[in-house]
Amino acid sequence: MMNENNSKDKILIPQLAPCGIYCGACPSFGKTCYGCSSEENQKRTSKWSCKLRHCCYSEKKISYCFECDEFPCQKYKKKLIKSNPLNPKYNYRHELIENSKMFFNLGLEEYLLYQDKKWRCKSCNKRVYWYEYKCSSCGASYEDKS
Repeated sequence: MMNENNSKDKILIPQLAPCGIYCGACPSFGKTCYGCSSEENQKRTSKWSCKLRHCCYSEKKISYCFECDEFPCQKYKKKLIKSNPLNPKYNYRHELIENSKMFFNLGLEEYLLYQDKKWRCKSCNKRVYWYEYKCSSCGASYEDKS
């Protein structure tokens, strides 16, 4: 599951985007997208033009924005924290600052386990997608009880 990129100390996980978003809860993940950190060609191409991805991987040579001394920078805030503040479809973006603290407190592997559990249906254990905030299988409404 873990893939090393060109840098020895950079570990890229398909389910975790450089910005810290848990790609495992994206409806495209595993279908038309292999995750924002993946280097594989895929149908979904928006990751290739992502300024945050470029900043992490090409400019700063880090795996995640959370690791940067400037976090959260203006670029990060504009794209994720301040975007769509009144649209509940994007609530997952507004949790990223708090998630960054959890990332450092838990460590990478525990953080991934936490995110995987968070985005699973409490009724049937299938995937909950963050745009929809309901179970992809049984349709149960999402409640964050993590």
